[in-house]
This record gives sequence, C-alpha cells and structure tokens, in this order.
Amino acid sequence: MFDRLKKLFYLDRGYFFMTEDFYGPDPEFPENSHQSFEELDSAHFIMQPIFQVKGRRERYQKWQEEGHRCFGFVNETGEVASYLWLACPESSATFVPFSQKLQMIIKPGEAYLFDCRTAPAFQKQGFYKNGLCEAIKICARRGARVVYIQCKRDNLASRKGILSAGFHDAFSYCFIHVGSWHWIRYSIRKRIHFIGGEVYDVIGMAMCDKNHSTIPLL
Repeated sequence: MFDRLKKLFYLDRGYFFMTEDFYGPDPEFPENSHQSFEELDSAHFIMQPIFQVKGRRERYQKWQEEGHRCFGFVNETGEVASYLWLACPESSATFVPFSQKLQMIIKPGEAYLFDCRTAPAFQKQGFYKNGLCEAIKICARRGARVVYIQCKRDNLASRKGILSAGFHDAFSYCFIHVGSWHWIRYSIRKRIHFIGGEVYDVIGMAMCDKNHSTIPLL
C-alpha cells in the first residue's frame, strides 16, 4: 500500500546553484595522491566497481549516446575514484533527467553537472569538490557562459561541496508529482506552476511546447 502511494505522490525539494566564475578554486589533493581527471568511456562502465549498481551501466550508456559526457578521477592503478556527468550543448538544446520521469532542457550557453558519485573508499577526501572545479573549466572550454548544478534539500554534504567549488545559490524549488501530473514551486516566485508534458525548462522557469521551444511562465 505504501509503495503504491509513493508512486502516486512524490515530493522533491532541492536547490539549484550556478557559477559564471571559470577561474575558481584549483583542485587540492595530498602530495602523494596520484589522480588524473579524464573522460570515461563505456569500457570504464563495464570494468569499474563504481558502475556496477543495478541499472546504472545501461543508463549511462544511454546518456553517452545522447551526447552527454562522463568525467572522473582515475588513480595510478586505473581505479575510478569518483565521476560526474556533464551536459554542455554547443548548437542545439539537450535534455537531462530532473525528477521522476521529468526531463529538463539545457540550452546552448548553459552547462549542467549531474549524477556525481564518489566510491565509498574515496569519500571525504575532496573528490567531489575537486571534480566540480575541473568540470567547470571543461564547460568554459566548450563555450558555456554559466554552469548549473542542483542537490536535494537534505543533502548537506553535497551542498557544502558545491559551495566550496565556487558555486552560489540560484533558487530553491519544490517539485510535486501526483500520478501523471506535475507541479513546481520556486523560492523566487509566489505561485505554483503546472508542468505539462515530460520536458520542462527548470532553469528558465518556462514550459516547453511540442517542439521543445520554451514558453515563459507568467
């Protein structure tokens, strides 16, 4: 009964952060730490323990086919310590997962970092913050003017890492899912907005029509 209710009703609260500073903090690691930040391919998805969580490998191969890129820290033995995904469209909009089955649109000039993970053995060693710092620079080289990232409201560790990497608060949100209906409320707007369809411009606070063109909310 409880599982059925969870599928019918879902409440998601979180924060969006942004940065336009591409000269933020440099990565910091202990002197004897040998880590390289590099793009990860499908071979890493197959071989590395961090990607063995059920369904994760298939999902990542799909994201790669959609043009998103995965970067991570790899040590001298070839083990992936942490990774993150990066969406940075250059000529046309792209779509990334947001909440439940809803996708959000990312437009040229924008970049979005998502699905950041650190292997348990490497947690609390600065990999999250350092990965964000490196990713911001990659976004700048790909032509982004602003980089966004979000985290859940109760994820205090993630919020701390995001802020330490040079991001600042953009807005908070409350996403409400009831059956096949979606609503979103922003901290900087007074009213609740209904979301039609499966794609939404969360950052631009706009609906998307059938051609995925944005329609500003009143």
